[in-house]
Amino acid sequence: PPEKILKQIIVDTIKEVADVSLELSEIEIGRGNARLKTKPIKKTKILIKKEKILEALTQKLGKKSPRDLI
Repeated sequence: PPEKILKQIIVDTIKEVADVSLELSEIEIGRGNARLKTKPIKKTKILIKKEKILEALTQKLGKKSPRDLI
């Protein structure tokens, strides 16, 4: 999917799983990873639920899913 759509799916999934709201500008896609450019408190809440978020993204995106959240 185009990067903007991919970012929106990631933002929506993070909201569903970790109950953290992000803007599209707080995510960068590169080298198969989704890099979180947000406040440390938000990032910590997201990383606590990282495995569940990645599983949900894999179900939604298949092979196009990010391999990691960093």
